[in-house]
Order: sequence, then C-alpha cells, then structure tokens
Amino acid sequence: MEKLSNVDSYQSEICCVTMSSRAKIQFVCQPQNDYLFDNLVEISKSTVKSSKFSISQMREMFGWHIHEIHYSNHFWEYASSKALTTGRMLIGRIIFRFGKATGWSFLVNGNIKDTADYLWFARDRRQMPIYLNNPTFGGFE
Repeated sequence: MEKLSNVDSYQSEICCVTMSSRAKIQFVCQPQNDYLFDNLVEISKSTVKSSKFSISQMREMFGWHIHEIHYSNHFWEYASSKALTTGRMLIGRIIFRFGKATGWSFLVNGNIKDTADYLWFARDRRQMPIYLNNPTFGGFE
C-alpha cells in the first residue's frame, strides 16, 4: 500500500441521471457541472424524435442542482413496445455518450425497484492513472 499525498489524490466529481415516474429524467449535479444538462438534452433530441419533451426549471437542494426533462411518452413503464424500445435506446445512449467529450464516464447503476433507476457518472479532474508506479500486485507482475 502506498499513501498518496493530497496533491496526488484523486479529485473526482460525480453526477446522477435518474429515470423518474413514467416519463421523466432527472439530472442531479454540483452547480459547476450544469453544462452537462445540455448534453442530456442533445441526447434526448437525437433519440426521441417522435415524442415531444419539455424542460423544467432547475431547482436546488442541499447545494446540488436538479434538472428535469419531461417526455410526452411513457418510455419505461406501461409503454407500448415502440416506446419501450425508444426508452431503452435513450438510456443506452446516455450510458455510452453522456459527458464523454468532457471526461465523464459511466460508473455504476443502481435501483430501488426492479429496474435501473440511477445512472452514476464520475470524472477524475486530474485524470490520474490507476497504478502510479507500475507496482507488482501481491508479488506477481
């Protein structure tokens, strides 16, 4: 084990995209990362062409910003097979494209019900490598 100095430590940021109710996505982020919401809107525009959506006023809670997109179709609950397919494509594109241009990566999903409700994304501001000194792991190279 090697202790890192504060200068060498990871400086990560996180944000969360959640599927909420039947036709809504919420985006929760620190205020400096509000720009990512534009990326989420662009992904929606390119995926949900046959459905309309609206954007709610941003609100703040405990210092975090919450943005919402409301879709006219129900994409993940009580939906037609076409709407379910569109919803799955939307989620897939969010996982693989969201924030990529600015160094964000999909981290993990979580759920409360029987579906993936939360998509967590992270960005390491220093872009540090996983192994700093090419160490051996357990005596093996």
